[in-house]
Amino acid sequence: MVESLQRHLDRQRVSAGMGMDSAGRQRQLLQDKYRLDRSDGSVEPVLIRGVRRRLQPMILVIFVAAIVFYYAFGLRYIYRYRLGPSGLEGRWFGIRTLYVPYRDVEEVKVISFQESLGYGMRTVRAGNRFSGPVVVVNKRSSWLRNVVLLTPDDAETFANELRQRVASGQ
Repeated sequence: MVESLQRHLDRQRVSAGMGMDSAGRQRQLLQDKYRLDRSDGSVEPVLIRGVRRRLQPMILVIFVAAIVFYYAFGLRYIYRYRLGPSGLEGRWFGIRTLYVPYRDVEEVKVISFQESLGYGMRTVRAGNRFSGPVVVVNKRSSWLRNVVLLTPDDAETFANELRQRVASGQ
């Protein structure tokens, strides 16, 4: 590829009747316009190289924004909570992935999202929102996980309904 570029410059110099200095300047202009990669002989326009360099961070930002947008707005349609006849259920695409019987619920309270960040490893985080009020369900007996954190649409209403069902032993 380098040889063909050199031949092209020589032909232009001869046809235009230019001296060596003009051809050298023209070669320098073409080398400024194109980046010559000597290892494999490929020629890459500097313009494309610059655009690619500028697009890579932008693509990363768009990818991260899409993940945050999905988690903040889309997950609530995929992961849902339901107060069933015998216990609290968490369903992911309609499949029950979380079940807490009403008889195992010790306490139900609503806290802020910032407060929920302080809960440790013995917590099941079944949230479907990026932020907002969090319903904390403390379980009476559990071998591994004692606390379940939920983020329903209306946290106060959900917590009150759950408290009523726990109190009635339904």
